[in-house]
Amino acid sequence: MYGFRCLTRCMRRRHGTVATVIAALALLTYFLKQNYESDERDLLYWREVVLLSSRHPCLMAALVATVLCPLLTMALIQQRLIRTVEGTVSRMRRRNRRRQFADFIVRRLLLQLELAMLRMPRKLRVDQQLNDPRARMRCEMAKEAAYRAVDIFRRDAAALLFKHRRRSLDEATFVLDEEELMLLHGGYGHIDLRVSCQLLRRLLYPQAMDRPQQLTRAQTRDVSQYQT
Repeated sequence: MYGFRCLTRCMRRRHGTVATVIAALALLTYFLKQNYESDERDLLYWREVVLLSSRHPCLMAALVATVLCPLLTMALIQQRLIRTVEGTVSRMRRRNRRRQFADFIVRRLLLQLELAMLRMPRKLRVDQQLNDPRARMRCEMAKEAAYRAVDIFRRDAAALLFKHRRRSLDEATFVLDEEELMLLHGGYGHIDLRVSCQLLRRLLYPQAMDRPQQLTRAQTRDVSQYQT
């Protein structure tokens, strides 16, 4: 059982090489089958060809080249396909990870703003709020909590949008389990907002989206402000 697990891990690490060998064997099998069906050249015939070629180096080289050229071509095509598929899957994974994190920071912002509003005094007129020290203190606490929520949102949105600010995508989109649990208890755990990077830019710079120069200056300011 242990040997089987080791073999499985090795095949996963070397999946490209394994696929190349399988493709080469399939191509060789097809070549032998076609020759046997068309000209009745069985394995004994090819054995005689190899023995004869071993006595003539030039003929042996020509035979090896004839066999290896299609195999190498197939291997190169297969490797190119593997790299293309892996690149496509990696891009889709990064795009999905970015979208999930964008959803998360917007949901967290909504929850934190809701919690900040709960700190506001209730059933008091404006003049009573200004005259009551406790009401003023609660208003200040609510305002500070709202400002802090917006600052956290801007920091994480900037880290997601500006590639030169983050070391890796996994580091930029890391979410604590406690934060996910907080959203779940607050009623924002299973909401799919489908937030795009374009929407994040509009939330960060609502007045600068129609002015490219102003948008560039705002982005530069945020990069320098949240630089770690």
